[in-house]
Amino acid sequence: MILALDIGNTIVDIGLFQGEEILLRVKLPTRRKSTPEEYFALLHPYLAPYKDELEGMILSSVVPSLTASFRKLAEIYLQLEILEVNSCLKTGLRIDYEQPERLGADRIANAVGVASHYSLPAVVVDFGTAITMEIIDATKTYRGGIILPGIGISLRSLFQSASLLEPVEIKSPSSLIGKSTRESILSGIVNGYSALVEGMVERFEKEIGEKCTLVITGGEGEWIKEGLRREYHYDPLLTLKGLRIIYEMNKGGREK
Repeated sequence: MILALDIGNTIVDIGLFQGEEILLRVKLPTRRKSTPEEYFALLHPYLAPYKDELEGMILSSVVPSLTASFRKLAEIYLQLEILEVNSCLKTGLRIDYEQPERLGADRIANAVGVASHYSLPAVVVDFGTAITMEIIDATKTYRGGIILPGIGISLRSLFQSASLLEPVEIKSPSSLIGKSTRESILSGIVNGYSALVEGMVERFEKEIGEKCTLVITGGEGEWIKEGLRREYHYDPLLTLKGLRIIYEMNKGGREK
């Protein structure tokens, strides 16, 4: 069994895999000042039944302080070797990026997950604290992507800057054209971001000259997919699946 951890700016997403099967998924809040001891206390009740069967851990992280904390947690409390994702690991992809060492570990994991589970070329859109889009072509080349502010960031900025607008809970709007302030905001979120995704995918397809498979992941992708008018796959476990595959590829060592 292996543990796959994706440390994001908002959530620490944790999956326990036995082969390709995910046995357990736990989401913990990202707390930059939490100690390894505190995170172990949160994780222990979930992992205790499997502790003797764990063989390793793989980690992608965009929060350096928590990278160090989980490294210590793995080594001291779980007695596991930890593999940290970076562009030097075997991925099965050719990475066409100006500075591969600066490519986010979560973006690498998403690209590997898509290339392993879906038809190529493909675009994966991850709705997290930031929204990322990655393009993988038919030759399994990672072509790059885009990054833009996530829905939560955009909404907080909107409500802080527009005094008369009140926060809303994200859900599917009742119509495209909002008939109230609340419905107008909901349609702006769901239909607006869906149109953004569709528009960008069309531009990617024009640039690479091929039709792309569209894969949506990330927590808020659950809502945005409702507004899409093109075929898509929704895979909330995609990042964890990609991490598992990278672990299996690198059990024998890193690429030189």
